[in-house]
Amino acid sequence: MKDRPSRLRARPLAVLGALAVMLASSVQAQVAPVPILPPPGQLVNVSIRTKLEVNQTIVLGFVVSGTAPARILMRGIGPGLARFGVTDAMAHPRLMLTAPSSSGSINLYNTNWQTPPSFLSLTDTVRQVRIEGQTSGFPLLPSDRDAAILADLSPGAYTITVSADVAGEAGTVLAEVYNVNYTVRPNETRLTNLSALGYYSETSPLLAGFVVYGSGGNRYLLRSIGPGLRAFGVPNAISDSNLELLFLNDSGSTNPTFGIIDDWDATPGNAFRIRQDSLLVGAFPLTPNSRDAALSTGMMINTPQNGYLQRCILRGGGPPGASGMMLLEIYEVRPEPTDY
Repeated sequence: MKDRPSRLRARPLAVLGALAVMLASSVQAQVAPVPILPPPGQLVNVSIRTKLEVNQTIVLGFVVSGTAPARILMRGIGPGLARFGVTDAMAHPRLMLTAPSSSGSINLYNTNWQTPPSFLSLTDTVRQVRIEGQTSGFPLLPSDRDAAILADLSPGAYTITVSADVAGEAGTVLAEVYNVNYTVRPNETRLTNLSALGYYSETSPLLAGFVVYGSGGNRYLLRSIGPGLRAFGVPNAISDSNLELLFLNDSGSTNPTFGIIDDWDATPGNAFRIRQDSLLVGAFPLTPNSRDAALSTGMMINTPQNGYLQRCILRGGGPPGASGMMLLEIYEVRPEPTDY
């Protein structure tokens, strides 16, 4: 994904002159120390929780952007969910990481987080518990047969899948992607696109959690795609999809933001913004009257007491009784400051 190019705007001479006078008159003023703030908001984590039936798979895609490799922690959690009251957790999850040739032709899998893929050292695996502390992920226990991969990934597009490692097994799983470097090299590498493809039903909802870190604002494009998947040959796509954005508080409760967003082009203003942002981030266009859902929204983060972290949930849904394959997408748009 390419960043939106910045636009230089001319400033009238009168405004510049007034600014000079203000600066000159403030020479005698005492200047308070300016705190060092994190950079503007960026995506640092995404997770998707769903229940997999026999032979089903959850697919989570992400894009690493920037000028340097990013240390990415990927996890496929099954047994570890039992500690949080999940009674039908998958006992043997399998995690696979793949990338096209442009990103290095990676094809790795893991079925036990204590057994690293061949290109990771034992030191990396031992250090994983410390890294999980940095990324707010809960620690994995030696007794849990969860899956994880820790890798330094060059800029490019990647995909992880979580499925059953034992034939005929089903259960609830949690797929996660963390950018470990987000506080170390925030201007060199970041996650710019996160997506999750899975099966939705009223008894098996599709929930994507994501975390935004920073001290300012950024614009994000959120999409819940069902009917639009048919053009790509996805079988059993849901015929009507909606979405809801929730903010997660420290207490664990959620605050709805805009209510349930249904048809993406229900209003001309929303449709215009969705078309613009989709083109800007390289997302495939949505067809008019397709009954897919989308929301383009700015997000301001000014909460130092929370470590400049905003935890969010993107909930995909459909009409009563609907079910089928659904794609949830989260794009970083990086707008001009005047968009706020």
